[in-house]
Amino acid sequence: MLNNSMHEPRSITGRIGVGGKRVVDSIVKGLASLHIHPNILTLIGMVINIFAMILFAKGIFTWAGLVIIFAGIFDIVDGEVARRTKRDTKFGAFFDSVIDRYSDLLLLLGLIIWYAKINRIFYVGLTGLVLIDNGKLQVYTPKIKQVQEASTAGHQDLVQMFLALGFGQTAQDLKKNFDVTLAGEEVVDGKKTAVLDLKPRDTGMFKSVRMWMDQQKWVAVQIKTTERSGDYLTLKFMNIKLNANIPDSVFDLKMPKDVKVIKM
Repeated sequence: MLNNSMHEPRSITGRIGVGGKRVVDSIVKGLASLHIHPNILTLIGMVINIFAMILFAKGIFTWAGLVIIFAGIFDIVDGEVARRTKRDTKFGAFFDSVIDRYSDLLLLLGLIIWYAKINRIFYVGLTGLVLIDNGKLQVYTPKIKQVQEASTAGHQDLVQMFLALGFGQTAQDLKKNFDVTLAGEEVVDGKKTAVLDLKPRDTGMFKSVRMWMDQQKWVAVQIKTTERSGDYLTLKFMNIKLNANIPDSVFDLKMPKDVKVIKM
């Protein structure tokens, strides 16, 4: 006679996984018995994320996180409910993918609104970079061969200014967006660096930027951005590896010819 405990996971994470699966199975069983259409569950998840976006926009991050977890339950169960009620269709998969992408956009928008409210422009740019690829937002869903695109037209100056602080910036990039002065030399993590003070031409983004440039590789090993409120953020880069032979095409989004493009 076998002991049932032999089939139970011994690790804490294993037990959590088994317990979570039981909870999800119970929810799926209940929803399936109510004959709720899985697309409705998908839509409910996005609606709940709208509340999370509002909470992010108000800076209530803890509650926003809890709301996202609650919304995630619907994203977990909608597919299983569809299978159990034999309502899994290609349109359902398409609808689920599209709604998931809109939910992601809503949450990022909430963060951007909050950081803009408190004048944390650096974080506005940082959050925005999640959305930006070559002047446009692209969300590609391979399973349904669909890409959603949104233009960043009208905000290119801000985007280019922010990107100028990244790796691979040229002197022309910096001079286009900042007034640059040499502040001296310092040693950072054993590396001799040239210290550059950058005054943004667009005063709405940063109050000032200081950049430490490795005098051997001539890339930034440390960047300090100071906002108009006086708050600052220091970024330190370690284990930097350069490979000038990587073509730009490597970073292009590869899509099949028959992909469907949806303009947003």
